[in-house]
Amino acid sequence: MKRKAEPGAVKAGKATKLLTNDSPNKAKESSNAVPDVKRSRKEVKSSKLAKRKKNYSLVQDAIAKWEVARRRDVGTEQRAELVTQLLQQVQGHLAELAASHTGSRIVQACVKFGSSEQRRGMLKELSPAFLELAKSPYGHFVASKLVSTASAAELAGLLRLVQGQVPHLLRHPCAAAVVDELYDRSSGAQRNALAAEFFGKEYVLFAQDKAPDSLAAVLQEADAKKQHAVIQRLAIHLLPIMEKGLLDPVLSHRLIAEYLQAAPRSAVAEAVETLAGPALLRMVHTRHGALVACQVLAFGTAKDRKKAVKAMKGHVHTMMEDEWAHVSLLSALTHVDDTALLAKTLLPAIMEHMAEAAVHRYARRVLLQLLAPDCSRYLPPHLHAFLHPSQPAPAQSNGGEVAALGVSKKGQDVRRAELLGSGPKSLAAALASACNDRAGAWLRSPTACDVVVEVARGGSGGLLYSADAEGVAALHTAIVADLVGVAPSPSAGEPDEAGGEEGMGGEAARVFTSLLWRDALQGRCEGLLGTHAKKVLAAVAHCADAPVRQEAAAELGGLISQPLSQWAAALLGKKR
Repeated sequence: MKRKAEPGAVKAGKATKLLTNDSPNKAKESSNAVPDVKRSRKEVKSSKLAKRKKNYSLVQDAIAKWEVARRRDVGTEQRAELVTQLLQQVQGHLAELAASHTGSRIVQACVKFGSSEQRRGMLKELSPAFLELAKSPYGHFVASKLVSTASAAELAGLLRLVQGQVPHLLRHPCAAAVVDELYDRSSGAQRNALAAEFFGKEYVLFAQDKAPDSLAAVLQEADAKKQHAVIQRLAIHLLPIMEKGLLDPVLSHRLIAEYLQAAPRSAVAEAVETLAGPALLRMVHTRHGALVACQVLAFGTAKDRKKAVKAMKGHVHTMMEDEWAHVSLLSALTHVDDTALLAKTLLPAIMEHMAEAAVHRYARRVLLQLLAPDCSRYLPPHLHAFLHPSQPAPAQSNGGEVAALGVSKKGQDVRRAELLGSGPKSLAAALASACNDRAGAWLRSPTACDVVVEVARGGSGGLLYSADAEGVAALHTAIVADLVGVAPSPSAGEPDEAGGEEGMGGEAARVFTSLLWRDALQGRCEGLLGTHAKKVLAAVAHCADAPVRQEAAAELGGLISQPLSQWAAALLGKKR
């Protein structure tokens, strides 16, 4: 049973409210006490942090100056004064601060904005702790900043600090970035000294000007036993790097490329399996990294190649326009048998950005590799060597040699035919259409003109002409129309099989030559002989079909003083 409240009684909540309403001065005092409580709590927290964290008070005092010094609107003199004050404040504690989150940023700002004399002072204080800083999650940023701002003499001193420790540092996630910065700033001799530490302890003692310039140079001077020891030691250092995916440093790219060239096939197969995949994309932007990617695609199994190609999806456009990454795409088009996979991963991006690729100095090679693979006119010798690396040395296994690595089952022309395809949505149709729409502009472009020429030729072996004869014929018409400024006649007659390049590979050329002669050149030879167009006349007289050659000979015969064949050969030089 509930008890009734006594007369005059007031509930607790109401009593509190009444007391508050009756005491306005007390309520005001209570509201003023809130900031005091917060301030007190903050002070308690700061006190606890100061006891728990070393240099906490020092860092807090330095943060205010750092916040001002790093602003872009601060003048040079004011920033220099702030840096001076900071260095006076933190002197003797640089190594401790550099290893902490906020302290690292403060020290980096001092290195960045300090004078040469101030940087020398900081370097002198931090040098004893340089190796530890290089391995610190926050300190390695300071170490890298010291390297990037060091003079030549200071850089030599930093290299002495890491001497003998490079293989260990390159396997460390943080220190690897510092080694990469050192390698980037070093001279050729200094880079060789850094790389030589991976070949054996005895090479650490070499002076920088006496270090071997490559692994090949070391192996060339060593006997069989010594060669095995060097390769084995290099493998011990590199396998953890590959397994951890620490593939950003350029020095790692160089060492892995040399290792894949010199190691036995069984070791190469193991390394290729480890490298194939997304981690490979971290290497393709450098010279040696691109070589490694080509080695992976050339020596890998079908499974390895699939992992490597799938990793490229979504990055094809960027890779096409990179000085070295585009070589990886060329290697994929050269070695991968799974054309269905290539059609899903590489071709969509190639077709989408074809107009940009044709006029780009690097990206155009991707198109030209499909049209005229390994052509020396478009592919420099060193890149050809990248695409076709020599097989690693055979190794003995169960009494017999390990088979050659990465042998492709399909012939090059078979792969190209499958990639070019047929029909209105094929790569062949896209190439012909792109050239047809821009024939005049691309013919005058120093980069895209080669793409137009190869499409007009129907591609190496006539594969493009076989896939899209109508598209190639339309391009012929567009080229001639651009040359003469008027629409050409609809038919140029049937080509004679006796002239030009033999087989289907010369069909498109013969058709185009006939069209060019009858709609652009015939009747104008006298005026063209005094221009660069005489080389075109020579080509027509040399490789056109029989009827066209006869017509050209009849018109040119009275205009030149030497036999037609001799005149044409002299202008054309070497046979195409």
